[in-house]
Amino acid sequence: MLDELEKIADATPPEENPKTRFGNPSFRFFYDRVQKALPTLLEPVVRPREAIVEVAKYLEKSFGDRKRIDYGTGHEANFMAFLYVRCRPFRGSRFAGAVITHHFRGK
Repeated sequence: MLDELEKIADATPPEENPKTRFGNPSFRFFYDRVQKALPTLLEPVVRPREAIVEVAKYLEKSFGDRKRIDYGTGHEANFMAFLYVRCRPFRGSRFAGAVITHHFRGK
């Protein structure tokens, strides 16, 4: 999954001369591309499939705020919620760590 997200980042370079002093406007294009790709990226690993919309929202919000082009602790908390939701079915199991590793391993 990280490989695919990295490809999206590489395909969305920052503007060289942004007209704002806060954040780079290209972030919005990156965010939109991530938002569109997340259901496909999560499909192989999220069950039941109906949960993809909710799980994707946690991961999407972990990238920051599209409108304000900012990032803060609330966004980090969304990432932790994403990890928690993914591990919750395996709580107390020796496989919980493997679930997280599965998301981020390279191909």
